[in-house]
Amino acid sequence: MTDEPQFSACFEQARAACAADSNDAMQVPIGFLNDLSQAVTRDEVLSAYSLWSKEIVDADRCTIALEGTDDNLVLTAMTGRRVISPGSQYDIRRSISGAVYQAGEPAYVPDSAVVDSPGVRKLAKVGYRTLIITPLMTNSRCFGVLNVGYHKPLTHPGKVISALCAIGRCLAMQLQVVEHMEGLSRMAHTDALTGAGNRYALYEAAKETWAFWEAEGRVFSFMSIDIDYFKQINDTYGHDVGDAVLNAFVKRLIGRCRNTDKVVRTGGEEFGMLLKNADLASALERAKRLCTAIGDTGFAVSGMQLSVTASFGVAQVLPQDQSFDDVMKRADMALYEAKSAGRDQVVTIDGTDMAA
Repeated sequence: MTDEPQFSACFEQARAACAADSNDAMQVPIGFLNDLSQAVTRDEVLSAYSLWSKEIVDADRCTIALEGTDDNLVLTAMTGRRVISPGSQYDIRRSISGAVYQAGEPAYVPDSAVVDSPGVRKLAKVGYRTLIITPLMTNSRCFGVLNVGYHKPLTHPGKVISALCAIGRCLAMQLQVVEHMEGLSRMAHTDALTGAGNRYALYEAAKETWAFWEAEGRVFSFMSIDIDYFKQINDTYGHDVGDAVLNAFVKRLIGRCRNTDKVVRTGGEEFGMLLKNADLASALERAKRLCTAIGDTGFAVSGMQLSVTASFGVAQVLPQDQSFDDVMKRADMALYEAKSAGRDQVVTIDGTDMAA
């Protein structure tokens, strides 16, 4: 934890201000509660808290910075003048926001000109004289900090600090709930073994992709993929090795796809890849490269180098298709033909049969 004397003084000033205004309280506007009741995503929650925190304490500016990686806080939400860009990072070890995050208690800066911290210096240059930084704290964890700024000095800073600390605790609890819900959503959409999407995730992605196809004619393609002779791997080396192959296989697929593509596990050794904004020629070319990358390199698992191949069936959405299922069925039929024809190849039945 930082032990900068200037930051310690800010903590002491916050404690003294709260003690002086201990009997003051602020009312919570009904609009704040209404907005929170409609906020579902993390961004919606943060936006509501940033906006209403500024209003409740009559501040000129409010920002929220959340814990990031590599010992930093990331500026995530902002209401008021954009002095520091969203996404900017604060070093936890060298900033007053980091000191508040580590200590889990508020800091009060009555004169920003006397605090030597990068973020504070920027605010002081554009006229923010008074700052209050409070932690987003639950009983066991600090999620980040809430920071408000004023152009003028405060008459009753303790009242503001107490209100912001209460708001910070509420936000922290809501972030904890959002984090829990996001975790449940990931579990519901993710194959537990490989980390690929599952069938539910596929149909969620396909629903959106199909909507763009119907509304704007955005073409897409789908690959059905099957690891060849996978049963022999399990029978020869055991299921632990088989599981390791499945994990390595998914990593290779994901490592060679675009951010807009969706890799899913549809069965035991069966996978799929939804390719947005990809016509048949592009999808076939990519499937051929994947087929080659898998067959030529193999997989290093459990101290062994295993030769593994895969078969691919590829289909593009067509005007006569009634649903995504029609595209997936053609890809599955093409995959069946690829396996029947000897495996380790790419096939499409959309008018052109093509083998890798």
